[in-house]
Amino acid sequence: MLIVWNRIQVNEGFEERFERRQERGEGEEIQGRLYFAVLRSDDPSVYINMPMWESRDAFQDWRGSDAFKRAHSGGLPEGAIAGRPQLTLAEVVCNEGSLTPQER
Repeated sequence: MLIVWNRIQVNEGFEERFERRQERGEGEEIQGRLYFAVLRSDDPSVYINMPMWESRDAFQDWRGSDAFKRAHSGGLPEGAIAGRPQLTLAEVVCNEGSLTPQER
């Protein structure tokens, strides 16, 4: 399993628009993607996009897909994002628990 950690710095005043943009299209089922979350850090201008993938190959396939192009097209005005997003890829070597709440 591969976790992608994409840290995005949003300029002040664009936070709400950024959050609305993240909601657009994320309901789409994408081959090989197991989970997707958008996190707002304690610093309100820093967001993390965090998808989990079955494999590195599944992630790379998505990066070459039309779904990737749709997810990264337009929607935010010039100057909304400060600098380039910082991408980290991490292979899962150990995990415990579930990403979905367990029924009691």
